[in-house]
Amino acid sequence: TKVLSVETQEGICFVNLSSDFVTKHSGGSAAEQMTVFSIVNSLTDLPTVQQVQFLVDGKKLDVYKHMEFSQPFVRNQSLL
Repeated sequence: TKVLSVETQEGICFVNLSSDFVTKHSGGSAAEQMTVFSIVNSLTDLPTVQQVQFLVDGKKLDVYKHMEFSQPFVRNQSLL
């Protein structure tokens, strides 16, 4: 996966990833959650980031494998 861009606006960090993020992920739903929240929880450690919105090749996805993906994610303390 390549990080194409990262931009923060009004507390939301927009992370634009290459399509490999979707096509080359080999795990099931638990691995998907760990992948997503390792990014979300890391970025929300920054004082200017409260939420993370993922984009793939510049576009919002409705669903990523088994996860709702259309809305920004907030920190998940249970996965720390």
